Amino acid sequence: MVATVVTEQGLKIPVFDAAYTDAKGRNVGKIFNNPEILRHSILQAMFQPEELKTLMIAKLDKSNPDPSQLRASIHDPEDGIKRRMIFQSGNSYYFGDETLAKKIGDLFVTEKDTACRYGSLLVSTCMSGVSECDNLRVKIVDFTDPQYAKYRTGDCHGAISSELLKSIGGEKNRASQFRFAWLRSWNSENTESTPQVSFLAKGTLRPDDNLLDSLADSEGNKPQLILDRSSIKGINKKQLKELIPCGDYELPKAILGNRKNSQIGITQTSWQSTGVWFDEEAQRQDLVPTTKAEAQRLAALQRDPMKLRQAMIEDYDKREAFLARLNQRKLKEQ
Repeated sequence: MVATVVTEQGLKIPVFDAAYTDAKGRNVGKIFNNPEILRHSILQAMFQPEELKTLMIAKLDKSNPDPSQLRASIHDPEDGIKRRMIFQSGNSYYFGDETLAKKIGDLFVTEKDTACRYGSLLVSTCMSGVSECDNLRVKIVDFTDPQYAKYRTGDCHGAISSELLKSIGGEKNRASQFRFAWLRSWNSENTESTPQVSFLAKGTLRPDDNLLDSLADSEGNKPQLILDRSSIKGINKKQLKELIPCGDYELPKAILGNRKNSQIGITQTSWQSTGVWFDEEAQRQDLVPTTKAEAQRLAALQRDPMKLRQAMIEDYDKREAFLARLNQRKLKEQ
């Protein structure tokens, strides 16, 4: 069997057809002719190519998936390596040898089944950039605790320096969707300055140099990343506070990926998103007056069906014109 290899296109992983049956109807499985190429993933950045060579993807029959076809271990007679399932992402089941399973399994050490819920974070396509960050200064906070309110984080939302964001393909004044990985094996010296467990994290980050500058110590050291603890995945929530306390950390190595930069568009807001992206003063000044005015306009229009119909047509035309301008802008950015 062809081993997993790193190519210019990405991580080239053999695919095992777990649903394949032989002429006698026995489920024996086989290797597909075409491997799967995993592009711009934090998984590739986390490990050396040699460490990933036993990685393999198992697939089930999409029309009639049978979990029993995913045996406890998969043994390929061509290389003699025994593999077991490590994590899942959608319809792909990732297998590897015991050594690789142990290394990746550390990310889900407190709750093994989270490897099925959050395994996709390892293989998400971070098209805007993936970077290995050395000596990364991170402040971990908790948005549910009032003492951390000044950091303006939220559920899976934090802050990042514009310099660090640029290194992973971020854009000025735009938030980004991120993927993050920390392995405790990367800590070989000062154990007090790093979390004692491995973890993955996901969410959004906004560039906020003013906030980070205000946190500089007497020697000028300041966080490069403010990570809300809600972003951390793979750790049992009841143990999260104990295992990863809020505070300042310096990670000798970490992997940070930019899955996607935010774009101008149309969205339906909610009280959760409003609370995350706008402070109370901004809501009072910018959102409340316009919302009240729009509500009053709509209430008045409902009294006159003809005016209501005309207003709906005009609103539709404005929306289409906005979308056309937005598409033109996207084409220019490509």
